[in-house]
Order: sequence, then C-alpha cells, then structure tokens
Amino acid sequence: MISVNCENLSLSFGAETVLENVSFALNEGDKLGIIGVNGAGKSSLFAMITGKYQPTSGEVFISKGKTVGILEQNIEYDSSRTILDEAINTFSDLLETEKELENLRAVSERTGSEADAKRYADCQESFTSGGGYEFRGRGYAKALVSELIGMAKRDPATHVIVSVITGGNDASVSLHRHFGFTFCGTIHEAGFKFGRYLGIDNYELIVG
Repeated sequence: MISVNCENLSLSFGAETVLENVSFALNEGDKLGIIGVNGAGKSSLFAMITGKYQPTSGEVFISKGKTVGILEQNIEYDSSRTILDEAINTFSDLLETEKELENLRAVSERTGSEADAKRYADCQESFTSGGGYEFRGRGYAKALVSELIGMAKRDPATHVIVSVITGGNDASVSLHRHFGFTFCGTIHEAGFKFGRYLGIDNYELIVG
C-alpha cells in the first residue's frame, strides 16, 4: 500500500530552480535514503512532503490515516521539558485531540445531552481520521518510554525518574505501571483545562 506519493515535484524561488520533476512513491514499511551535496534540495524536498513548502508544480499525496513527522537537523528545544516531552511533541496535535476526546467522553456521560454526545462523536471522528488509534496501536509511546528508561539507567548521575500525569489519563497510568512506575502522590486541582480544574498524579521509577 502506497503511503507517500510524490508526482513531478518542482520548486523554485524566483529565478532559481531548486528541484525539478521529482517523482517517487513509498509503500508502507519502505526505507529510502536521499543523498546529495549541500544545496541539492534534500531539505526542500522534505519541506514539501511535510507541507512547510508548497511545490511550484506537482503534487504530494499522503494516504488517509498517515501522518508525516520530521526530525530537524538543528533542533530547538524547551529546556523546561523532559526528553520524553520533546520526543512525543512530534505527535502533539494528536495527543491534544486525544485529551479533548477523554474530556468530552466524561462530559457526555455526565450530562447525557445530545449536543455533548455530538461533540464527542465529532472529536472521535477527528481522532480516527488523524490516525490516533493507529498511533496508539503501534506502540510508539512504549518505545519512547523504554528508550528514556534506558538512557536514565546508563547515566550514573540519574537515580529516579518522576513522571507527572494529568488526572484521568488512564492510558498513561497503565503505560507507566507497565514499566514498573509506582504511584507517589497526587496534587489536586493543579491546573485549569477543558473548562475544569484537573489534578496531577505523580509516578516514580528508581533506576540507580
């Protein structure tokens, strides 16, 4: 099954032609390396695939339910966030939709109104079409947490990992318990989101 299909892509900046008539297709599971000297247009090609640049001519087709992520050559990161936060930031839009979905489900069950039920259904459709269930099913979160734990264990200066989880995020709690994290306390009504105050649950894992 074709996941990404590029047809006759060309890109120009003014009179300068960066790429001309580039075509290729990637099937699910394919791995493709693109090699070229500096200025050959490799980054520009990726920018067109991700939608950062619009091609001068040609088209990029992304299969329904597929998303495209990119790891920039020069990464700018927020030093206040954890390594795991930075890693999963690639899927930030999807994760925000998932949180909204959890909140709307709770509201719909509490109120029983048709309007809230419709909002929940619309959000679920958005999450599904964006590849949300596929994202969860492929185990990306498990892979990220596993790598983070491995990095911590290799660092002699790291003794404990503390994870802060928004109250009600059962999927995240289950994930952390799978790796041996233990509950170590709750801060009630720590922040306001989705129209209500939410608590945070703290989990820890001793690694050194």
